[in-house]
Amino acid sequence: MLKGNREFIMIDEQKVAYENILRLSEQCQNDFKKRTVIVRGGPGTGKSVIAVNLLAELTQRDQLAAYDRRISRMRKSLTADAEEGK
Repeated sequence: MLKGNREFIMIDEQKVAYENILRLSEQCQNDFKKRTVIVRGGPGTGKSVIAVNLLAELTQRDQLAAYDRRISRMRKSLTADAEEGK
């Protein structure tokens, strides 16, 4: 589905983030620890491209993966927790 689709081709910084997240995912599989990754960037910077590519790759590796674009509530919650030191 993603192969050859220009909308999902990653550029340099996106590839770096993608590879770092894949490495972190492998580490989670090895040490059985959960981690949260937040990819930040303005509109049009490719956050969704990274997420969709990760979803495809992790699913292909038989890892449980989910993607939800409706993150405004989650972002507010995480920001509030971070500000409170949780």
